[in-house]
Amino acid sequence: MGRTRVCGAGVVGLAVAPALERRSVWRAVGSGAALGFVAYATYDLTNQATLRVWSLHLTVIDMTWGACLTAAAALGGYGLARRFAVHGDGAAGRP
Repeated sequence: MGRTRVCGAGVVGLAVAPALERRSVWRAVGSGAALGFVAYATYDLTNQATLRVWSLHLTVIDMTWGACLTAAAALGGYGLARRFAVHGDGAAGRP
């Protein structure tokens, strides 16, 4: 399984699905941001600890980018799931 699929599965499983259960777009955004922050922090803080040329400035910018990017992906996934989900009555779309 490729890295993109793993990341996508993580966003769906850890941000989108719980948000759908609670019917909360803010849960999707918040969980997505937290997931992105932690994922990017793992990479950035490892690089900062092991590479001389890796600056704190770059670490902060990249972790912020990861949080924003993953929050946007979770928001998009939530919106698509709400739009195209099939409900108990067999109808697609918002209940």
